[in-house]
Amino acid sequence: LEKEARARVVIAEPELEALGQERANAIQRALLVGGELEATRVFLARNDKVTANDGNVRFELGLQ
Repeated sequence: LEKEARARVVIAEPELEALGQERANAIQRALLVGGELEATRVFLARNDKVTANDGNVRFELGLQ
């Protein structure tokens, strides 16, 4: 049933980008809660760090 539903759902690229941005913002907020990290050290970068594979999304986190 899930495979059939996924096959019929088509999500436009702008919607996927918006979802990715929302997820990135949520992760950024979670990292900054509690004040253990300086806000200047947590930022969003768009340089192909996210990939989709078989319906799953992977993203790369890094520390500087």
